[in-house]
Amino acid sequence: MKILTQFAGPSTTLLDYALATAPAPLQVSPQSGPPSVGMLTFVLSCPVAVGEAKVSQINFNVPVGDPSAPQSTDLTETATGITASVSSSGADEWQIGPGVASGSFVLKPSASGTGLIDGQGITVTLGGIEVNQIVGTATLSIVEMASSQQNPLQPRSCDIRVAKFPYGFFAGDFAANVPMVENGNTVTLSWIGSSGPNYTLMWATQTQDVSSVRQWISPGLTDTTSFILVVTAQQGGQSVTLQFSLTVVVATPDITAKSITVLTTSTLKGAVTAQAGMNVSGAPITGYGTVPVGTVIAYGGDASTQEVTLASQGWLFCNGSAVSRSTYASLFTAVGTAHGAGDGSSTFNLPDYRGRFHRGTDHGAHRDPDISVRTAANPGGAVGDNTGSVQPNATTMPVYNPFTNNTAGAHTHTIQHVPNDNSSYRIAGSSLSKWTDDSATTSSAGDHTHAISGGDHETRPINAYVDYLIRCF
Repeated sequence: MKILTQFAGPSTTLLDYALATAPAPLQVSPQSGPPSVGMLTFVLSCPVAVGEAKVSQINFNVPVGDPSAPQSTDLTETATGITASVSSSGADEWQIGPGVASGSFVLKPSASGTGLIDGQGITVTLGGIEVNQIVGTATLSIVEMASSQQNPLQPRSCDIRVAKFPYGFFAGDFAANVPMVENGNTVTLSWIGSSGPNYTLMWATQTQDVSSVRQWISPGLTDTTSFILVVTAQQGGQSVTLQFSLTVVVATPDITAKSITVLTTSTLKGAVTAQAGMNVSGAPITGYGTVPVGTVIAYGGDASTQEVTLASQGWLFCNGSAVSRSTYASLFTAVGTAHGAGDGSSTFNLPDYRGRFHRGTDHGAHRDPDISVRTAANPGGAVGDNTGSVQPNATTMPVYNPFTNNTAGAHTHTIQHVPNDNSSYRIAGSSLSKWTDDSATTSSAGDHTHAISGGDHETRPINAYVDYLIRCF
């Protein structure tokens, strides 16, 4: 738990001043009975930018009011009984005692001249303060006479507010159940406090009233987050405020920045999504952020042995596999069941482009005469004039250079040893033709077909193998 030091206006001092109270926070005295007694502890240190300061004296002024007319801005009505002490971890010794004015205390080095205050600092405690009965905020003033290597010796001042809460008020123990969470996890904050005041929780750009609870569960955290609990109490027309703060670390936080400069080689292990163009050394990157989900590209590597790596980069191998509709929701939205319905409920099929050429859908261009017989690549897939449908191989007659025989189909044959005249010899009522060594031809009307042998396994253009990938997110 930390109570924030509340400065009243800008500080011009060379030293830093932090204030803690006991009790925390201070309570006004009751209307009857013993008064409430408080203690103020100031921690003085020199910031790194200054280095060390030479101090001749520091005045601490506690606002002491008139007992006959107490005010909300007074811390006490009497300086009697206030004690002052100092402790130092530095080499110089210090002393503190009452000043000229009531409620004023002067810190000086024990030796004459100036004392050094560095980063180790010193502690000043003012105790035995009888807090008055009026709720409100008192302002303590601090005036230092100090110099540094860069700053001349002169008086500089700051004012610190001290809240006085109603008698019996308490608040504190502001804590988180864990100091660190993973990205997206929640944290439980808890605190104690008296009923009546308003409790407001602030974090990032959010604000929430938590007056009715003393425990609160945060939304999922994506970045290291500081929480501030603001407690506001009212009495007699006066309001006082107390603040507590804590920070919860997110182990793997999101990063939001206007500009990021990478000084050395860095590796992004997860998927990267850019909602606008990206540039490296002034050259635009085309790819993530510009390629729609469902885009298919040719890949020169062996996708069948790199499927895990490619999937982490946002690409799947077009091998017809059934994949999850929820895991690849964006891809399912883009292609649906065009390439197959998978199991019909939780999966769908990727395109299967293994061993296939691509052809644009006809969409009314009338370039595909066989649209009606296009079939689905997998059960439940698209058919006809739709993306995802397939066709088997086929061959049509050439248009510009048709097939021909070397000679016309009509032709003659030569037959040997047939009669070449009508002379004959009758034998037993029959005619015998005269056979000679001459020949004759048949009629040319003997058109017929021939079977053609040879040929290849398929009709194809010159080609080279690639694997096809589809963008999945």
